[in-house]
Amino acid sequence: MERYGMFTTEGDQLVGRIVDAAVRAHTELGDSVQVAWQFLYANLRKLSYAEGYGEATDTEVREICAGALEQRTGKQLTSTEYWNI
Repeated sequence: MERYGMFTTEGDQLVGRIVDAAVRAHTELGDSVQVAWQFLYANLRKLSYAEGYGEATDTEVREICAGALEQRTGKQLTSTEYWNI
């Protein structure tokens, strides 16, 4: 199982599902990598509001997720795309 910097295995699994959905949005639905990243980050924010998952928007988690998105799509986020969320 891939680690996303969450404090628990369950948290990593939930974040993994969000990353998977963002990758599918790009590869299967044709969304740009920027739109996929915005989707991913919006869902990390939602997860961070749930009890026990506040770290979902921490820098470490965010950077691991962005890296996974880039690696799996073969596209690079510009710094503007990364921060324009």
